[in-house]
Amino acid sequence: MAPPEMIVAMSGIAMLSGALFGVYRTLNHWIDRRHERLMAEERGPTAGPELRDVRERIDQLEELGFRLQELEERLDFTERVIARQSHAQLPAEDGGT
Repeated sequence: MAPPEMIVAMSGIAMLSGALFGVYRTLNHWIDRRHERLMAEERGPTAGPELRDVRERIDQLEELGFRLQELEERLDFTERVIARQSHAQLPAEDGGT
């Protein structure tokens, strides 16, 4: 075999090897995902209610956090209003004495 033919043959073998390696990686990825999906389905019925319970509790905690933030804002506003009223009343009391 002449050197140019040898280079063409080796290039073909390299390209074929690369293609086969790509197919191997794709199949391996697909098998891994399928295995993970099957394992999740096996655990699913027992983990389902627990997971729902945890999600409900997280939602409740987030709602409580928002309510607490709103209450803090209302308390700050009330404190400012009371402080303004007390400052407004102080000069009037001093002037009457």
